[in-house]
Formats: sequence, C-alpha cells, structure tokens
Amino acid sequence: PDKVKVVCTPAARIEFICDDKDCGKAILGDGLIEAEYTVSRGERFIRAEVTDADGLMAWSNVVDFDELYR
Repeated sequence: PDKVKVVCTPAARIEFICDDKDCGKAILGDGLIEAEYTVSRGERFIRAEVTDADGLMAWSNVVDFDELYR
C-alpha cells in the first residue's frame, strides 16, 4: 500500500507528481519500461507522467489516497 508502480512502453522519462511541493520523483533513461515510487506519510494523491524519446507524453489518472483508504 505504500508503493506506486508504473509499467509502460519504452520511455525516456517517468515522473511521479503528488500534492506536496517537495514530493515527486523523475526517472530518466533509455528504454525505461517501469518505475516505482514510495509514498510518504501525508501525501494525498499521486499521478504519473511518461515521456518517450520523441517527446510524446502520456499520463495516468490521479490516484487519490483519501478515496482509496477510506
């Protein structure tokens, strides 16, 4: 319950974005196909953005932890 994992087609960047200004994590590389983020206490939501080598972007829906753990 404290990890979020993204599995995708080959990407150059996978970024996790959450509600806290100090949170977030970007993983850079060639041909990334997965990444994992450990959720910190107090974070309320997270989403992921995936960018391929050509700059095309995809993103996930927001995962709302308040909704998930009610």
